[in-house]
Amino acid sequence: MIIDHSVGAKATNSAPDVRLVQRLLNDHRGRHNEVLLLVDGIAGPKTIGAISEYQQQNRMRLVDGLVNPSGPTIAHLVEALFAGLSAGMVQIPSLPGFEPEPLKPTDLDKKTVESYLRKLRA
Repeated sequence: MIIDHSVGAKATNSAPDVRLVQRLLNDHRGRHNEVLLLVDGIAGPKTIGAISEYQQQNRMRLVDGLVNPSGPTIAHLVEALFAGLSAGMVQIPSLPGFEPEPLKPTDLDKKTVESYLRKLRA
């Protein structure tokens, strides 16, 4: 699992999980010219609203403003990032002061990307 606890409306909202979800949402929002979220680890109204918007835009069965560790929203966010990386449309999110080795096109398997994303929870 990429996140350990639920993020969003009435969720656990641990800061590392919230930050990762915010980064994944920002990847989507950036590709759609939408205002980016502040990546602060706080699941406030803007983050919860962005989760709901993402669920609506992607015609997910349940629009509840919630991202569960093994749920469809996190799976869809990661799959969208993976597809964008594979197509060369996006770069993997990074952190100031955190410079892991860059991913090479040969490294773009789902397990490697998920492992990389878990490091970004910090």
